[in-house]
Amino acid sequence: LGFNKEHLVRLNFSWTFKNQDALRDKLRQLPEVEKFTLTSGVPGRIHLMLGVANNDTTVMFNGLYADADFFRTMGIGIDDGRDFSHNDNKTVCIINQEGLKQFGLESLDGRRFDAGRKGGYEIIGVCHDFLVDAMYKKVAPAVIMLKDETEDYNRLRYASILLKPGNVGLQMKELEKVWKSIIPDEP
Repeated sequence: LGFNKEHLVRLNFSWTFKNQDALRDKLRQLPEVEKFTLTSGVPGRIHLMLGVANNDTTVMFNGLYADADFFRTMGIGIDDGRDFSHNDNKTVCIINQEGLKQFGLESLDGRRFDAGRKGGYEIIGVCHDFLVDAMYKKVAPAVIMLKDETEDYNRLRYASILLKPGNVGLQMKELEKVWKSIIPDEP
């Protein structure tokens, strides 16, 4: 799979969900939660395709927007460069090994991913490959772009929550309380 699925829980939100800050605050208060990340997609459910010109061809990347905790929560290693930081300026991205290979890059120095926004994104790292689609498909190029909260098109619709080892039943009840306090009308 390329990511750590142990103790990982995913919550899906509707396209209209706009209360990410309140959700973050509630999750930070739960002692059962080790780490969490909010994203526009998750492995196996990425809805954004971005084409990037590379000489005379176009490389298609599966793209997702994520907060700065994506790689640490998902357990996806960084092979070159660095991980996101909470101090980054929101115009940075990380590509996977397959993306690096198909893009034909030998160095990250000053390289940009010129899709998804005016001016593109600075490529600050290369991560391990992980499945972005169904398990029967080969690993595809992927780009993870740090979330820019000022742009409406990339709402974060998924929460991936890494739980501490413990009583899963009790942990799920606590998550359900958070869910109902933030989104009372959704089952």
